[in-house]
Amino acid sequence: MTAGVRFGDVRTGDRLAPVTMPITYTRVCQNAAATLDWMPGHHDPAYARAQGQETIYLSRCSSPASSIAASPTGRAPRLSSVGGASR
Repeated sequence: MTAGVRFGDVRTGDRLAPVTMPITYTRVCQNAAATLDWMPGHHDPAYARAQGQETIYLSRCSSPASSIAASPTGRAPRLSSVGGASR
């Protein structure tokens, strides 16, 4: 299938082209603004590093795909959570 496929054109078992979206610092900060989640780890690299992360990271509560953690470096940060509650 090609780009521009409409919902009604898709049938069970159809293969769809992958959708990609680069995760940049701008995108991560836009996510924090959109969700009103101004926890510093989502926009302040120094704060994120002090938490043991490589850099800023996406909020896990922002979308249906929230189980996918991503950072602008392309590697998922170490998550410190148990049962969905962050430490």
